[in-house]
Amino acid sequence: MKNYYEILEIDKNATKEEIKSSYRKKILQYHPDRNNNFNSEEITKEINEAFRILSNKNKRDKYDRDILDKNISNFVKSNGNFYSNMSSFFYNSSYNTELDIKNYISITLKDALKGGTSIVTFDRILECDTCCGKGWNNLNTKCKTCNGLGQINNISNCTDCKNTGLEIETCSVCLGTKTIVKRENITIKIPPITKENLLSNEIQLKFNNYGNSIYTGTIKTIGNLIVILNIVRFEEDNILIEKDNIKVSIKVPMHYILSEKEIEINILNIKTIKLKLDSKKLYYNIYYLENVFNDIPIYLKVHYEIPEKNLSKDEKEKLIKVMEEIYGTTLQLSYSPITIPSS
Repeated sequence: MKNYYEILEIDKNATKEEIKSSYRKKILQYHPDRNNNFNSEEITKEINEAFRILSNKNKRDKYDRDILDKNISNFVKSNGNFYSNMSSFFYNSSYNTELDIKNYISITLKDALKGGTSIVTFDRILECDTCCGKGWNNLNTKCKTCNGLGQINNISNCTDCKNTGLEIETCSVCLGTKTIVKRENITIKIPPITKENLLSNEIQLKFNNYGNSIYTGTIKTIGNLIVILNIVRFEEDNILIEKDNIKVSIKVPMHYILSEKEIEINILNIKTIKLKLDSKKLYYNIYYLENVFNDIPIYLKVHYEIPEKNLSKDEKEKLIKVMEEIYGTTLQLSYSPITIPSS
């Protein structure tokens, strides 16, 4: 069964607005007219299918139930079948990720640069601790069928007591299903991003022993919670993420640049940086600032500002006089004619 939440890269508790926003972003990213990826058309179909299901409350509820039933079925399958391959996991030094839970969260550029905290809500499928995932518990009375021997006529195992010799009863906690579903709410700390995070467009955080669980006899194995923070790449207060750097655009009065003043720039109310303007960069006005946020560079583009207020007659005359001294009183425009090739 496809994981529609992973396809749209959203949390399982995402709102309708978050689903719609992620859908628009993904459909633009993988649209065949914009993306040359050979399988972009197939990916677009999956995105549309995911949105069709998750944007409809009834279809989404049914999908969530189907996913839960499938997960429970996977975890209550025969322990022998499941653990017969466990040795290969250890010998290959690879972790059993079947027990891990992935949770997607979208964060803004400000949250990514500043760091902070976020509450994560998720469901865990846990094999019942009361019965150690068996679905039943022993009583302190001898099994009447096998008379406490665990076997019948020393030939076959007693099915009534599961070969224990004691009477058994259905577990009162899991009601014989062997598993319980537990909803968790934890507060996570979001670390400030690095250049590597920008390149991958995500931050992965691992929380040990917050995943699903399963028993082998009385030995309990617990997976991990993997929180994937997706950085939303849209312009925020004239600040934009691009590949592995951040682009910042500001406006300053022209005379600030000409007089090479030192200015202070407040970035998203997180950090204030000082910059000495260079009059030689009046037209090519890009400044490269290293390691402003961890190892992330900033490309700062400074635009000179045209006065917005209504100039008085004297102010206009002064400005015209200055411009005429720079450009002269006659303006000649040059152009390159367009040549249309003959057919």
